[in-house]
Amino acid sequence: NNNNNNNNNNAQVLLGIFFASKDICQMTFAPLAGLLTARTSSHLSLLLSLLGLALATLLFADATTFRGLLFARGAQGAASAAVLCGGMSLIAETHEGRLRGRAMGAAQTGLALGLLCGPLIGGLSFERLGRVRTFRLAAAILGA
Repeated sequence: NNNNNNNNNNAQVLLGIFFASKDICQMTFAPLAGLLTARTSSHLSLLLSLLGLALATLLFADATTFRGLLFARGAQGAASAAVLCGGMSLIAETHEGRLRGRAMGAAQTGLALGLLCGPLIGGLSFERLGRVRTFRLAAAILGA
């Protein structure tokens, strides 16, 4: 019985690490993404980071181990840091004064909407398409 408790505790810790890994990688790579965006262009940064996010999402489709899933989750965090830097930079470059704040607010609202609706849409897709096709579909949408 004590062994069961240890297994449950280990599983909970691993799940916590898995969920936190995206945010840890996003936080870690955001300064680098900002530097790269400043040295190139927001257009190029956004394009390359979306491609990176699509590739990271493809990793989920083929991951079969915890390490593979953890790597895919971390790669998504790094790529999403670059997407946010490139996207906000593009908004700042293309919108003046008051419009800039509104555009950034709209972008953040879209992000929040995706965070709210994404799990529902992903769950329904998973139920109908299975894991591999769901992640491949998401990667295709990102790469389109």
